[in-house]
Formats: sequence, structure tokens, C-alpha cells
Amino acid sequence: HAKGGLPWVFAVLLGLGLGFLYPAQRNVFSVLVPGGMEGRVLGIYNFFGASLSWMPSLLFGATYQGTGSMRLGMALVCVFHAIACVGLVVCVDVQKGSEVSRRTRSKRR
Repeated sequence: HAKGGLPWVFAVLLGLGLGFLYPAQRNVFSVLVPGGMEGRVLGIYNFFGASLSWMPSLLFGATYQGTGSMRLGMALVCVFHAIACVGLVVCVDVQKGSEVSRRTRSKRR
């Protein structure tokens, strides 16, 4: 049992962060997808989202099972998400994608 209000502060900050994350993902998605390709890209996005959503939980569980340390498991999950963020920053040119999307907007339905 944790004493004090620190867990509540963390929970509120986490909720605010995740509450911002999902609409931001959809917004970036709508800005980057070329016109006429919305269905295909959304299908790929949903496929990989569903296919890989179990990986952080598996990583945490395997680490905890192998080491007995929840802290190490959480640290590895954080590393997993950090690698994904770095991959997005390095591999996705938002400016170029936005320009391509802007030129093909007339093909949107």
C-alpha cells in the first residue's frame, strides 16, 4: 500500500499523457495519409497495432519471470517505447508526408 498522494499524481499525469496520445496519433495519421489510400493505410495501421500490442506485456512478463524484478520489466517496456519513438522520428518525414497528402487531398472520399 503506497502512502501519500504520489501514486495519484502519477495516475493523473499518466491519464493526461495517454489522453493526449491517441487523438494525436489519429491527427498525424490524417495529415500523412495520401488521398485515396486511407482504407489501406488504416488497415495496415490497425493490423500492426493489434499484432504488436501484446509485445510490451510479454516483455514485462518474461523479464519479471526471469529476474523477479518488476522494475527491470518496466524499464524494458520504457526502452521498448523509446525505441519506437526514435524509430518514428528517424524514419518518418512528417513534412514530406504532409506535402504528399496535401497534393492528393482531392482523391479523398
